Amino acid sequence: MSIKNQLRAAILSGGATGASPSGEAVSINCKGTVGEWEAISTFVAPANGYVQIQGKSTGVDGMATMTSTSGYAGMNWATSGLHFGFSLPVKKGETVTCQGARLANIAVQMLKLVGGVKALWHSSFGGLCHA
Repeated sequence: MSIKNQLRAAILSGGATGASPSGEAVSINCKGTVGEWEAISTFVAPANGYVQIQGKSTGVDGMATMTSTSGYAGMNWATSGLHFGFSLPVKKGETVTCQGARLANIAVQMLKLVGGVKALWHSSFGGLCHA
């Protein structure tokens, strides 16, 4: 098999897992509770991956949103005491803003992606090319 075909096969096989979380998480500094609508956290994404927010509704109209340069995610809860969590895919360098109302036990973290073409090249071909 030629190097071109090996590279093509390696890239195609990595496509299935390239957008998967790596299991490596970075905790993001955020407020632990919010009352009326306010900012929970604003930060620059340190890597490609998923921003995840978790918490607990303290009122029947608790809610949270996450926005970035390229996307939006939001959720509302109709029951007090309901635990929640959702995520938003982001790119390294994007500014991410989390906001919410009537929430407690809030945690924000960044889940990094498995790798990419450069990491795939190095693992498949021994790091011979430093592209």
